[in-house]
Amino acid sequence: MEKVKSVILDGEEIRVFNSAIYLFETNTTVTLEVNIIVSEIVASKYKHVDNLIVEIELEDGRMINSIMSVTVMQGRLPITYFL
Repeated sequence: MEKVKSVILDGEEIRVFNSAIYLFETNTTVTLEVNIIVSEIVASKYKHVDNLIVEIELEDGRMINSIMSVTVMQGRLPITYFL
């Protein structure tokens, strides 16, 4: 599994403390999910945003550009899930 090197949300690079990237495949669709641990400031800034333009750079140099929706998990470390 590749690691995320950097994440840019709507043109603004954010600090990522830890991350995981997943591909889920069914008979009809493939879904990309990126789980990142971010600061509380970043989590609060984007928790009311429905969709973001996301640029993800992987450690091997590959780039992923996509429009993704945001879900923030409450009650733990600030974790933002992009689905």
